[in-house]
Amino acid sequence: MKKIIGVLQIFDDIVHVSITVFLILISIIIFLYALVDFTEGILHHGQIIHLTLKVLEDILLILIILEIIWLVLNYLRSRTLTVEPFLFIGIISGVRKILIIGARSIEEISLEQIKIYELETIISLMVVVALVISLYLIRKSRGLYLPKKD
Repeated sequence: MKKIIGVLQIFDDIVHVSITVFLILISIIIFLYALVDFTEGILHHGQIIHLTLKVLEDILLILIILEIIWLVLNYLRSRTLTVEPFLFIGIISGVRKILIIGARSIEEISLEQIKIYELETIISLMVVVALVISLYLIRKSRGLYLPKKD
């Protein structure tokens, strides 16, 4: 039975490492695409605000992927999962969603669409605040935030 578990663990490690390499490649491709897209956009279109939001959105996507990579690597090292990386991914995703909504709201839209975007922004903001509070409480419970001594 131990041999079977050992073989399955090796297979699990190979799959995790393969996925990690693939995620690194995706991150590099997204980064290069964002760089080319931003450069071409500035040279040909000049819509700096829209381009900046698009690049920021791509960078946040890369950060999400890097957090997932860190999560996989940490699991391979310690064979344990912690909740913090998931909270970081959620926080970054929420901020990214808010930025996407902001980028869409720059375009000419109807009053009905504005109301939908406002609701999406409020919901995303509430999720981000809840995740930040959760992260703070988890870290505080572990003693990571020590009170200052006067």
